[in-house]
Amino acid sequence: MSKITQGVKLLGAILAYPFFKLAGPKKPILLVGGHEGKLFIDNGKAMYLYLLDHQTDYQVYWVINPDSPDLTHVPGPYLIRGSIKSYLYYMKASGVFFSHSASDLAPILHRFNWLPQPVKTNLEHGVTGFKKAKANHASTTEPEPDHYGPEADIFLSCAPFETQIKNDFWHIPSDQIVETGYARYDQLILPKQLRQEIIYMPTWREWLVGLTPEELKQTGFYHMIENMVQSKELAACLEKHQTPMKIYIHFYFHQYIEAFQLTSKWIEFLPIETEIQDYLIHSQLMITDYSSVAWDFYYLEKPVIFYQPDLAKYNELRGAYLDFETDLFGPQVKDLRELIKQIDTCLTHPTLDSKYLEKLPTYFTYQDQHNAKRIYEAFLAYQNKH
Repeated sequence: MSKITQGVKLLGAILAYPFFKLAGPKKPILLVGGHEGKLFIDNGKAMYLYLLDHQTDYQVYWVINPDSPDLTHVPGPYLIRGSIKSYLYYMKASGVFFSHSASDLAPILHRFNWLPQPVKTNLEHGVTGFKKAKANHASTTEPEPDHYGPEADIFLSCAPFETQIKNDFWHIPSDQIVETGYARYDQLILPKQLRQEIIYMPTWREWLVGLTPEELKQTGFYHMIENMVQSKELAACLEKHQTPMKIYIHFYFHQYIEAFQLTSKWIEFLPIETEIQDYLIHSQLMITDYSSVAWDFYYLEKPVIFYQPDLAKYNELRGAYLDFETDLFGPQVKDLRELIKQIDTCLTHPTLDSKYLEKLPTYFTYQDQHNAKRIYEAFLAYQNKH
């Protein structure tokens, strides 16, 4: 959608709102979305399904792009992101829940605080710890923002350590942070039988966004993955254990998949619309670098290998709140040879080491499948208070 078209629709919604407010739906509205309307996954999906199934006081809608491959997967009411209708429903909504920012639901309009704004709950993409928040400007001369993260009324955390990060470093007031756990974790239930497979999920590097495929091929990130998928030693290890490796590139980087050349039947890339939750639940072993999905795997008490050959650069350009040398809950490796050795060890003994298991209560206050319920209750409490 062009900016002109989007602007016209937004203006139309603003002009129509006084009439819609009087003649529109009488039942209170809640909107849920995420990933800029591109996908129906993650904490947003889990929250949407909970609201559909466990409350009747509000009419609930998912907000999604018209060209999303997940459009047909939404099991209940939805609105098209950026449409006049979606803007009208946003202004009339009692509350909205999003995984990245309120732009997931109402691009541009979410910034207009002089217009009606619902109670905003930041569902988060994942646990905060491995990736420092960045200000929305590139200049180092501009003052530090009042707070980091998206504009929201309610922020969530999974344990006191994360609450402290958001309070001390994000400058979020304590009364806006609620220790609920994350909605998608309610669906993280360890199956009786795991699939004999590895899921590898490297996170994105914002300093690489916008590169052409040829430019990407000159980066360390590209060579990290290319060397892995081309490795005969890794292929031999996977064949030895009869265990395939599935690679899911961060959705910001999926456009580059064709740049990688696969040579082994034991390694494959997953498409962008893959239901990652299925792999988090059923895969036997995870490899990642700095991705928050590692927490999901750890929550299920399954082993994670942290492959971080570019750690120095990552710490320089992004940084973390936790110490990668002491706070990880899995082995840290920095070269391919050591990675293959750790894969062999973990596939031979596919259980979480006791020293990492002991840390679990520090990182998760709840493991009870009631996170979405607590999030909804936090929204109701905020609404009643304000």
